[in-house]
Amino acid sequence: MKMLDIKIPIHDFLIIDSGPVEAIKTCILAEADKEVLVLEKGPTAAKCNCQPFSPAEMALRYRNGGITPALGHPKIAYVEACCEGGGSEVTSGLHHRTPPEVLAKWQKEFLPDDATENRM
Repeated sequence: MKMLDIKIPIHDFLIIDSGPVEAIKTCILAEADKEVLVLEKGPTAAKCNCQPFSPAEMALRYRNGGITPALGHPKIAYVEACCEGGGSEVTSGLHHRTPPEVLAKWQKEFLPDDATENRM
């Protein structure tokens, strides 16, 4: 492992990772007038002008280029981020709108008024 000789100013807190939970922690601490340093292994999300789920995006933003789920034993499908924004950056594309037929079934069986596309 290569060690870097970097002078870092003194901070009250060090947050490792930049996902959604860490962003909330950082905001709470900053609002309490604490000096916070956030470290992230990967690049900033803005540096990728690539197509979503393209090989270029996977190589840049996903840990192990997105192949981790294919190698485990047993194989468990999951993704790990390796970029600024963490899990919210990579999982934002994995969540899809509920299909209209499912919403219609929910409206009929469970939530007649609340299971609309806009509400969900």
